[in-house]
Amino acid sequence: MKKQHTLALLLLAGLALGSCSSDDSTEPNKPSNEVKTYHATTVANMGENGTRTLSLDGATLNVGWATYEEVYVFPSGEDNYLGTMKPTVIDGTAATLVGDITSSSIEAGDVVILRFPQEELNYSGQTGTLDDLAKDHDFAELETTIESVYGDNVTIKGGTFVSRQAIVKFTFTDGTDPIDFRDGTMTISGSAIRGETVDLSPASQSSDIEHGVIYAALPIVENASATTLTISGTTNFLRGEKSYTGTKYISIPMENGKFYTATVTLTAE
Repeated sequence: MKKQHTLALLLLAGLALGSCSSDDSTEPNKPSNEVKTYHATTVANMGENGTRTLSLDGATLNVGWATYEEVYVFPSGEDNYLGTMKPTVIDGTAATLVGDITSSSIEAGDVVILRFPQEELNYSGQTGTLDDLAKDHDFAELETTIESVYGDNVTIKGGTFVSRQAIVKFTFTDGTDPIDFRDGTMTISGSAIRGETVDLSPASQSSDIEHGVIYAALPIVENASATTLTISGTTNFLRGEKSYTGTKYISIPMENGKFYTATVTLTAE
């Protein structure tokens, strides 16, 4: 009886120790919203109608990537971007984009929006030059998907960027000679423009600037084939003692991703 009693006590002690050992080894669950950083890669094309890194050759607007440009990566339907990518290998209108993105949840098949050159679509504050448009106002977007996630590496499905605006070269003249812009602001409005108006603050034109010429990026609503543009602020054009006034109306076809030229004839006061 004594041996049986001792054996029962040892069995109970073993069960107690086993229970304690099991409790001590339990790890807390990791939070499901842990943010990770991924190295992202894609190959993208700006397309024939792209207008990046703008240069004019006669009536043709040439395009090309620049290595300093940043492409912002957004989850579909969200305003906060995951990170940025930059062109590395450039081959004409195509480029390999690489960069880091951060997310608490990213999976193959997720829809993302790639946008450049800025985080937000903003057409105010244009200064009337191609360099300014290429740097700050020539927006393009690519809606695509996450192709694969392998460890810390993400591959984004490639595609072609779509321009969000038309580029217009306005030449202001008195009917014979170009007239330079001197000071102030200019407003271009029309029913085909998203938001209906674009305000420009062109720099005063000097000998090293194309005389009488102002470039504008105009975001066009979908399916707009033509529009009448209203141009106000023409009193800021001067030549010698002459100033030019009046609101001008011109009608040109409008489509995002296209380059247009328009001559605006002004009358002296």
